[in-house]
Amino acid sequence: MRNTSFLTAVVTEPPVYLDLKKSLKKAIGLMEEAAKNGAKLIVFGESWLPGYPYWVWLRSQPDQVELTLRMYYDSLTLDSAETQELCQAAREHNIHVVMGITEREGEKLYSSLLFVNNEGEIPLCHRKVRLTGPETMIWEPGTTGTMTVVPTELSDLGGQLSWEHTMPGNADLLADQGEQVHIAAYPGFSLGLDYSLGQGANAALAQAYALRNQSFVIAASTAVTQEIVNLVCRTDRDRELFATGGGYANVFEPNGAPLIFEETSGSGMFYAVINPKLIKYANMIWEPAQQKEVVQRNPLEDLELPL
Repeated sequence: MRNTSFLTAVVTEPPVYLDLKKSLKKAIGLMEEAAKNGAKLIVFGESWLPGYPYWVWLRSQPDQVELTLRMYYDSLTLDSAETQELCQAAREHNIHVVMGITEREGEKLYSSLLFVNNEGEIPLCHRKVRLTGPETMIWEPGTTGTMTVVPTELSDLGGQLSWEHTMPGNADLLADQGEQVHIAAYPGFSLGLDYSLGQGANAALAQAYALRNQSFVIAASTAVTQEIVNLVCRTDRDRELFATGGGYANVFEPNGAPLIFEETSGSGMFYAVINPKLIKYANMIWEPAQQKEVVQRNPLEDLELPL
């Protein structure tokens, strides 16, 4: 286990919505700023590049075509010049990047979590396994084959996207690989459709993940600007359900304690120090491997439940 602390940056600043090239330029600027402030890792929210498709929650599929098509052409392909530019920036600024993207491969789109190391290499691009509700109208589901941990000189990194955190099996897969720092990437918490889509429920999932897996969890959600609202919304009803704000940044220690206490509902970039020694400290109280041992010794069918 690495024992050296490092600084991480958590981005709530939004992209230039649905504009790949301008958003990439903005991302590189944030990477440069984070590196100058001493960060060794920078984390962005779900589908930060080129922006989360909020419209799928607001109207039927026939009314989504215009924005969906725009998103399709401004999605990131891994063999593109834009990806090379992102990798080059990571190398130049000596910073690891974990960014939510809409990835295009052929005719298909995926909600992916892109890992770029400080040498400008891509060790992993995880495709979201569990799509949430109407996201299936835009994205294809991935497989657990990309649910892997990335070893770095900082720590062993893993990550998931939004409601993948409701799947305990995913957490077990990453824990079995020795995950030490987990990235939890979310879209903006600006949809007023249901409590389950908001900050409260999803921050609780991220915090519980840290405690359950004895890992650090870096949670990032992208803020929504008035410009994004104006582009997405068509009716008064849309505007009732989709508002500005919704940015969230936090880092949870392996015992569940939050490290970032600032007001994060706006946009910006927030910092926290990751101290890997705290993982071993948490393991002294409860180690993830113990969970499976308990289940194996006490399978559900053998439990005597009170009437």
